[in-house]
Amino acid sequence: MPCWSVAVSDSVRLARRLGWLDPGQMAATTAALTRWGPTLAALYTAAAVRHRKRAAVVDHRGTVTFGELDRSSSALAQGFRSLGLAGGDHLGVLCANHRDFVDVSIAAAKAGLACVYLNTGFAAPQLGEVLRREGVGALVVDADLLAVAEASGFDGHVVVADGDRRSASGSHRSVDDVRVLGSSRPLLPSKPVAPVLLTSGTTGTPKGARRNRPTGLASALGVLERIPYRAGDIAVIPTPLFHAWGLAQLTVAASTASTAVLVRRFEVGETLDAIEAERANVLAVVPVMIQRILAGDTDGRDLSSLRIVACSGSALPAAVATAWMDRFGDNLYNLYGSTEVGQATLATPEDLRAA
Repeated sequence: MPCWSVAVSDSVRLARRLGWLDPGQMAATTAALTRWGPTLAALYTAAAVRHRKRAAVVDHRGTVTFGELDRSSSALAQGFRSLGLAGGDHLGVLCANHRDFVDVSIAAAKAGLACVYLNTGFAAPQLGEVLRREGVGALVVDADLLAVAEASGFDGHVVVADGDRRSASGSHRSVDDVRVLGSSRPLLPSKPVAPVLLTSGTTGTPKGARRNRPTGLASALGVLERIPYRAGDIAVIPTPLFHAWGLAQLTVAASTASTAVLVRRFEVGETLDAIEAERANVLAVVPVMIQRILAGDTDGRDLSSLRIVACSGSALPAAVATAWMDRFGDNLYNLYGSTEVGQATLATPEDLRAA
């Protein structure tokens, strides 16, 4: 068989597994990409067309469907524009893993804003330095991090997330407040703007890394080919969404119309509870999370639903990889990459066993 026909056959199998060959989904995705470009807005909009009542996000506050998320993010995008933010402006996001993080990210894409994803562990001086250097014009911040944002010296719009309207005070608005600011007119398409991810800061203050061109498409498809994600998966994500790995897992969930079960901040018990309660197929982790789960009490825990444990973020010790697979099965996939470049190489369970 010619090599090109093998490649085409492999691509078809991949597209079928990910749900991309459904005629309705193809039409919805094409329309969404035309309107919003290659962004989270397009992925979630397309999923909402075909799977409006399916759970898009599960977090500590309950469940949000794809349809609800599409409507709320459009209203939020209108609200951001009413605050005076224009296409290309930078919107800081200082949030843990929860629905508002996802909602804000989609809304920013719809409004043509560049999200600057910020580490929730920043101290006030470090946060202030990053906000100034990255030219952030408005900041969305969790209610429990508001004091850090206020102490940073930031003087732009502050929007309070993961709380209610009582969490906002003075000149601050809540996410709900911003949603009602926008007009009821249809949201016009915006020019796609790449988000800004921060480097780890090992050689100084973390710096923004923007990927302006879709140069990683081939490698992204390679990852999807090697890791057996499927349409409609249920993925538990305790890895921070403000890091490249967590955001990548959210993007995979959006592109396959899968449910993202968000663990606000990683705790072993809460993560295992989420896997069991939701019968999760996918778990996204960094190596230290694997180590902490292995060191904890997993007796009586049923993790048999897991088909994929996707790991990245730092070095994975060989003994840890083997211990995980010996206890929970050969479901571990380890990826190496960087914030600036993206994914570089991937080891399957078979690779990890062989090495």
